[in-house]
Amino acid sequence: MKKLLSVAYIAITMLFTLHVVAQDSESSIKKLNVKIGYATFNYSDPSLTGENSFFNSGGTNTGTYNGYRNLSGISFKLSYQLNNNVGLFADATLTNKTSEHYVDPAMYKTNADNNLIKLGFSGQVVGKDFPVKLNMGTGLVLSIFSFDSSTEPDTGEGTYLAKKDNYPGFFFATEVSIPIYKFIHIFSRLEYIYIPVSSMDIEHSGGTDYYISYYDLNLGGLQFSTGLGIDIF
Repeated sequence: MKKLLSVAYIAITMLFTLHVVAQDSESSIKKLNVKIGYATFNYSDPSLTGENSFFNSGGTNTGTYNGYRNLSGISFKLSYQLNNNVGLFADATLTNKTSEHYVDPAMYKTNADNNLIKLGFSGQVVGKDFPVKLNMGTGLVLSIFSFDSSTEPDTGEGTYLAKKDNYPGFFFATEVSIPIYKFIHIFSRLEYIYIPVSSMDIEHSGGTDYYISYYDLNLGGLQFSTGLGIDIF
């Protein structure tokens, strides 16, 4: 938490400085922009991505499937340029992935919902001959997530684990925007998200009969988004 507070303090200080510069800029152009696109997300921590290993032993197929990977969904972003080079933005990304595999004698299932809300500031460079924009930003992020996993054998009782929570962190993003028609452009954005968690338990659904514990965890990862943007004014 102290690290996050330090990052927030630095971000606010830099934002104030950038705002003063923006007010003094002769080329200041205030512009509201909306982006919507397709997003993919993958956790960078190997303990969260899990494993997928099925094998045949003595004529019986056995194995395991756990972890959460290859999430996909939709991304929204609202940005406001203080001038040609400095802007503020907020965005939300909603991603999900459900997987299931039956390997005799059990069904393996996992589901992950990962919703990210971000606030930040950015700097951009605009091409002179052609107005392609290269934008780099940073800020704070809140992860609102849920994990579910289960192993359901053909006979006997299965295992069911679930977790819902939210954690703060910070992120860095690089984005390229290419105009295609007047106020419409296409964009691609790559983000690295870091959400430190000292410990987390994924518990038996409906009780604490059994659980999996994670320590020194990064709940963030890499996210890629692409889609269309529209300049409002």
